[in-house]
Amino acid sequence: MSNGIATRKQQQQQQLGEDVGVARLGGQVVLDSDTAVMGRGCSNPSCMAIEGVGTATFKRCGNCKQRYYCSVHCQRTDWQRRHAKQCPQLKAMAAAAPAQDAAKVSAAAPAAVSMS
Repeated sequence: MSNGIATRKQQQQQQLGEDVGVARLGGQVVLDSDTAVMGRGCSNPSCMAIEGVGTATFKRCGNCKQRYYCSVHCQRTDWQRRHAKQCPQLKAMAAAAPAQDAAKVSAAAPAAVSMS
Protein backbone atom coordinates (compact mmCIF):
# COMPACT_ATOMS: atom_id res chain seq x y z
CA MET A 1 0.00 0.00 0.00
CA SER A 2 2.83 2.38 0.81
CA ASN A 3 4.40 1.67 -2.57
CA GLY A 4 1.16 2.65 -4.39
CA ILE A 5 1.01 6.00 -2.56
CA ALA A 6 4.65 6.74 -3.37
CA THR A 7 4.07 5.94 -7.05
CA ARG A 8 1.00 8.20 -7.19
CA LYS A 9 2.94 11.02 -5.56
CA GLN A 10 5.75 10.61 -8.09
CA GLN A 11 3.23 10.78 -10.94
CA GLN A 12 1.73 13.97 -9.52
CA GLN A 13 5.18 15.51 -9.17
CA GLN A 14 6.01 14.65 -12.78
CA GLN A 15 2.76 16.27 -13.96
CA LEU A 16 3.58 19.42 -12.02
CA GLY A 17 7.15 19.52 -13.31
CA GLU A 18 8.66 18.71 -9.94
CA ASP A 19 10.49 15.58 -10.92
CA VAL A 20 14.03 14.78 -9.80
CA GLY A 21 16.48 17.10 -11.56
CA VAL A 22 13.93 19.84 -12.28
CA ALA A 23 15.15 23.23 -11.09
CA ARG A 24 12.62 25.17 -9.08
CA LEU A 25 12.63 28.90 -8.53
CA GLY A 26 12.62 30.06 -4.96
CA GLY A 27 10.56 33.07 -4.00
CA GLN A 28 7.89 34.90 -5.94
CA VAL A 29 7.19 34.14 -9.58
CA VAL A 30 6.77 37.23 -11.77
CA LEU A 31 4.47 36.72 -14.73
CA ASP A 32 4.67 38.49 -18.08
CA SER A 33 1.22 39.93 -17.42
CA ASP A 34 2.65 42.42 -14.95
CA THR A 35 1.03 45.89 -15.27
CA ALA A 36 4.41 47.41 -16.11
CA VAL A 37 4.39 45.35 -19.30
CA MET A 38 0.71 45.69 -20.19
CA GLY A 39 -0.19 49.18 -18.97
CA ARG A 40 -1.42 50.95 -15.90
CA GLY A 41 -4.28 49.64 -13.83
CA CYS A 42 -7.39 51.56 -12.85
CA SER A 43 -6.78 53.57 -9.66
CA ASN A 44 -10.01 52.26 -8.17
CA PRO A 45 -8.75 49.39 -5.97
CA SER A 46 -11.91 47.34 -6.54
CA CYS A 47 -11.44 47.44 -10.36
CA MET A 48 -9.17 45.07 -12.24
CA ALA A 49 -9.17 46.92 -15.60
CA ILE A 50 -5.79 47.45 -17.24
CA GLU A 51 -5.27 50.16 -19.82
CA GLY A 52 -4.80 48.79 -23.32
CA VAL A 53 -6.54 45.48 -22.60
CA GLY A 54 -9.97 45.67 -24.22
CA THR A 55 -10.69 49.21 -23.01
CA ALA A 56 -10.10 52.72 -24.22
CA THR A 57 -7.38 54.88 -22.73
CA PHE A 58 -7.91 55.83 -19.12
CA LYS A 59 -9.00 59.29 -18.00
CA ARG A 60 -6.87 61.18 -15.48
CA CYS A 61 -8.10 62.98 -12.34
CA GLY A 62 -8.47 66.60 -13.40
CA ASN A 63 -7.36 68.00 -10.04
CA CYS A 64 -4.25 66.11 -8.94
CA LYS A 65 -3.48 64.52 -12.34
CA GLN A 66 -1.97 61.55 -10.47
CA ARG A 67 -4.77 58.94 -10.62
CA TYR A 68 -6.18 57.21 -13.70
CA TYR A 69 -9.64 55.64 -14.09
CA CYS A 70 -11.22 53.37 -16.68
CA SER A 71 -14.70 54.88 -16.27
CA VAL A 72 -16.70 57.63 -14.61
CA HIS A 73 -18.18 54.99 -12.31
CA CYS A 74 -14.73 53.95 -11.04
CA GLN A 75 -13.69 57.56 -10.53
CA ARG A 76 -16.81 58.38 -8.51
CA THR A 77 -16.54 55.21 -6.44
CA ASP A 78 -12.87 55.84 -5.61
CA TRP A 79 -13.61 59.52 -4.85
CA GLN A 80 -16.22 58.56 -2.27
CA ARG A 81 -14.09 55.85 -0.70
CA ARG A 82 -10.63 57.44 -0.49
CA HIS A 83 -9.46 59.79 -3.23
CA ALA A 84 -11.31 62.85 -1.88
CA LYS A 85 -8.86 62.84 1.05
CA GLN A 86 -5.78 61.96 -1.03
CA CYS A 87 -6.33 64.31 -3.97
CA PRO A 88 -5.23 67.60 -2.31
CA GLN A 89 -2.12 65.90 -0.89
CA LEU A 90 -1.20 64.38 -4.27
CA LYS A 91 -1.69 67.73 -5.98
CA ALA A 92 0.58 69.47 -3.45
CA MET A 93 3.27 66.80 -3.84
CA ALA A 94 3.12 67.05 -7.64
CA ALA A 95 3.44 70.85 -7.46
CA ALA A 96 6.39 70.63 -5.07
CA ALA A 97 8.32 68.12 -7.20
CA PRO A 98 9.24 70.53 -10.07
CA ALA A 99 10.31 73.19 -7.54
CA GLN A 100 12.60 70.67 -5.85
CA ASP A 101 14.05 69.62 -9.22
CA ALA A 102 14.71 73.26 -10.16
CA ALA A 103 16.45 73.87 -6.82
CA LYS A 104 18.72 70.85 -7.41
CA VAL A 105 19.65 72.07 -10.89
CA SER A 106 20.45 75.61 -9.74
CA ALA A 107 22.52 74.29 -6.82
CA ALA A 108 24.51 72.04 -9.16
CA ALA A 109 25.14 74.77 -11.76
CA PRO A 110 28.51 76.59 -11.45
CA ALA A 111 28.44 80.22 -10.39
CA ALA A 112 28.55 82.74 -13.21
CA VAL A 113 31.91 84.48 -13.62
CA SER A 114 31.89 88.20 -14.32
CA MET A 115 34.21 89.36 -17.14
CA SER A 116 34.62 93.07 -16.34
